[in-house]
Amino acid sequence: MKKFTLVLAAVLFAATFAHAQFFTFGVKGGLSTSYVRFDNATSGNYTIKDDGNSFGYHAGIFAKVSLLGIFVQPEFYYSESGGDIKVSDGMITETGKIKYQKFDLPVMVGFKFLVFRVNAGPVFTLILDQSIKDLPSAFKDVKQNYNDATVGFQAGLGLDFLKRFTLDARYEGNLSKLGKSFSLPGGGHVNSDLRNNQFIFSLGYKLIR
Repeated sequence: MKKFTLVLAAVLFAATFAHAQFFTFGVKGGLSTSYVRFDNATSGNYTIKDDGNSFGYHAGIFAKVSLLGIFVQPEFYYSESGGDIKVSDGMITETGKIKYQKFDLPVMVGFKFLVFRVNAGPVFTLILDQSIKDLPSAFKDVKQNYNDATVGFQAGLGLDFLKRFTLDARYEGNLSKLGKSFSLPGGGHVNSDLRNNQFIFSLGYKLIR
């Protein structure tokens, strides 16, 4: 009887907790514009440098716990990001795209200001795969040697509307380097402190609010 009472009390507390809007759970997804940033990498006649933005996307879930005007919002989603690079062997210069497939785990902490959510926090990233696309066959052996996991940060603003929808705009930067070096045709390589920064735009839907 005592165990049943404790279980019932826990269920009632959880239901009250969720109903009181302390807890929110939902799905989210969106688009990003990202770029790779690194010092120009040079070895012999080869030069590799960053060259512009690339579009990506993300999709996943989020939860939010609010208490005393402060909220904590962990998220988990799959994402793709990257950026454009230029590769030159001294005679030919070509443009390619670095693409990353990742699992991201941001943990945002924030507060409400007017109608906006102001939030920032760390993001932990697991790199699933990486590729360099659109380079011609002469540069097919150019590859990036990357770290499997990185730590970064996100900061931005959010807005809740129509009771169940969320809209977020954030900037993401890297605190640890994503890439360590590039492998070159002929077996050479160049070191590079490569980081992938991005602007992220998300639309979410609260399944529990």
